[in-house]
Amino acid sequence: MPVQVPYIGRRLKNRRMRAGLTQQELADRADTTQTTVARIERDAVEPEVTTIRKLAKALSAAGLHTTPADLIPEED
Repeated sequence: MPVQVPYIGRRLKNRRMRAGLTQQELADRADTTQTTVARIERDAVEPEVTTIRKLAKALSAAGLHTTPADLIPEED
């Protein structure tokens, strides 16, 4: 079963906006849908690690160096 990571929405949205990308542009670069990006940003879904990797790679390609660890909140 794929590993899922909760609550990355705020970090993803912040980095997407800093990179100057719309949800659609990020989705296109990460080979996903705008709806998926929107749902992740609202914390309506827990994305799989593979999706987080794609999003981080897309943000890095847009000029904002991002690793998957940058998107995953630290546990309390």
